[in-house]
Amino acid sequence: MPCYYFDIDDTCSTLVDDEGLELPDTRAAGRLALELLGEAIMIRADRLPSRIAVEVRDAGGAVMRACARLEVSGPDDTSGSGIN
Repeated sequence: MPCYYFDIDDTCSTLVDDEGLELPDTRAAGRLALELLGEAIMIRADRLPSRIAVEVRDAGGAVMRACARLEVSGPDDTSGSGIN
């Protein structure tokens, strides 16, 4: 089985995966990338970066990217951050 690496970039820092996981195919890697993206959003909710991405790579290089743009806003928010 191929080995996939999942690097997490939140615009403030990048966590590089140097261990990787053996998965059956890119479809499985894509599902895991989305799971990791959701976890990364929850973990970073207290500092709410503007973007989080999970970069998936294998021995040959970049395979795919799962990313999210984050914004919280309310009716009284004029700052754009949504956080008071």
